[in-house]
Amino acid sequence: DVPMQVVVVTVRAPDLIAWLAVGFEIDDRLARDLHGLTGLDVSFLRGAAADRSIVASTLEGQPRRALRGLALAEYRLPGAAPVELGGVRFGGRVVDLSPGSQPPMHAVLQRPVDDKLAAFAWLRQRLVALALCSLLVAILLGGLLARGITRPLARLHQGARRVGEGDYGEPVAVGGCDELGALAHRFNGMREEIAAREQDILRLAYQDALTGLPNRARFNEELDAAIRGALGSGAALALLVLGLDRFKPINDALGHRAGDHVLCQVALRLRQLAPPSAILARLGGD
Repeated sequence: DVPMQVVVVTVRAPDLIAWLAVGFEIDDRLARDLHGLTGLDVSFLRGAAADRSIVASTLEGQPRRALRGLALAEYRLPGAAPVELGGVRFGGRVVDLSPGSQPPMHAVLQRPVDDKLAAFAWLRQRLVALALCSLLVAILLGGLLARGITRPLARLHQGARRVGEGDYGEPVAVGGCDELGALAHRFNGMREEIAAREQDILRLAYQDALTGLPNRARFNEELDAAIRGALGSGAALALLVLGLDRFKPINDALGHRAGDHVLCQVALRLRQLAPPSAILARLGGD
């Protein structure tokens, strides 16, 4: 009345002369040997649930005692949920060793779920560390990218503010060949064009187009400033107004081109004669 593992072989010399049967008792030592080979907890159960006995098992303590009430059907389906025995969760399979015979004999192969998942603990830790490192790298890259975008934009903003205030002297220094660099290059070109147009406007507003001398508006400003300076320092101030006599007959006889040439020559010679501190201007006409 003891479960046995029986091996039967034939003896031939060369004809069949005998059958050799060798039996090994199924006990805890055999279960431990199987555990050493498979790494699994091995248990042999005999009988149905009502009068089930534990023939052999590698389990000890409370899990072994709870093995008697194990519902074997829970282990028969692939992907079955772990079964708790004595506070320990086990995943496993059931092998029917005596199909159709009575009393039934089963081998239960088990492994603690926590032990199985422990092999992946290092992987989980590495994944967490990798995720944290990736997040840190993403934050750093995002900061560098944002810095690379906000700095050129800030420089463009400062350049636009200077242009709005009328300062066209300093260009916007944005390096690189990306979209921001191209935008800064276009902005600098626009700044130079605006400065050139403003110079032209100032020149037309305060300079005589023919002789290149300051015009009446610029002369009035310079005269006001000279009078204020003379009043403040008590220095003398002289004002000389020149007019060209018989200038109209030159235009009538030789044409306006000749008259313009005369005006330009007079302006040139007055520049050569006037001292550096003098203010020379064309008030209009001759």
